[in-house]
Amino acid sequence: MGNNDERGKSEFIDRKQIEGALEESENKYRSLFANNPQPMWIYDLETLAFLEVNQVAINHYGYSKEEFLSMTIKDIRPAEDIPALVGRYVETYQKKWRDHIC
Repeated sequence: MGNNDERGKSEFIDRKQIEGALEESENKYRSLFANNPQPMWIYDLETLAFLEVNQVAINHYGYSKEEFLSMTIKDIRPAEDIPALVGRYVETYQKKWRDHIC
């Protein structure tokens, strides 16, 4: 029984260390995103809807965060860029599904 207790404690400690490292990594990348001097955003690949934007993007484009989160990346692109943007989106998804199925 004692050996199982020790193994359980070791696994618990290992899990806590992994969770700590993961949290540290997440905080680092969150900080890189938030403090990047370039406008940055995260968007949904299916809908092209913004999921997150950094403050620089808000300042650069003049939309509030709430406005950004109600928009898609098509909303900030010139009309003439939309066909190419959508084309890249379709190509990416076709490749993703082709790779997934094959």
